[in-house]
Amino acid sequence: MSAIREGMWCHIEMPVGDLERAKRFYGDVFGWKFQDMPQMSYTLYETRPGGVGGGLWNPPPEVPRNVVNYIYVDEIETAVARVEQAGGRLVNPKMEVPNSGWFALVADPDGNVFGLWKSMRPPAPPPAKRAAKRKARPAAKAKPKAGAKAKAKAKPKPRGKAKAKARAKARAMAKGSRKTKPTPKARAAKARAKKGGKAKARKR
Repeated sequence: MSAIREGMWCHIEMPVGDLERAKRFYGDVFGWKFQDMPQMSYTLYETRPGGVGGGLWNPPPEVPRNVVNYIYVDEIETAVARVEQAGGRLVNPKMEVPNSGWFALVADPDGNVFGLWKSMRPPAPPPAKRAAKRKARPAAKAKPKAGAKAKAKAKPKPRGKAKAKARAKARAMAKGSRKTKPTPKARAAKARAKKGGKAKARKR
């Protein structure tokens, strides 16, 4: 089990009369995995990922056949002292499990016996806290539609007085253009008028 800390349940020990029968039972029913430790007459078991594992053993006649739950501690002696100060008692003093750790058995004021366990291996570090939620990206500015662009570029139409001035200016420009560029008929009439004026002057 990962990220274990002091005060957490870490091991559940169960007495069994027939080890192989117990392994078949818990393996078939719950899918537990087992690791035999012949030198200690002990078998470790693992439950599902994230669950609390433990051990199976056949205790000698002088040892009570009780299920014992173990609590993880940083130091056995310190935890035992706290138990005794709070009204509990020491049942079995600190003992070493070779290449694994140390344990002791204690009882609470009601007589419930449980174990204390300290591992030789340091506990796994706690999982790193997830980074704060990423800042929301600013929403992309909506692109103006083609029609909107065309409208924006179009010059505003003249209104009111501005419209009247525009019309007057257009008429004046039209008249000026007619004066500067006389039509063929106008040019012919002008020529005839000049001839008539010259004839009158001769008669006089």
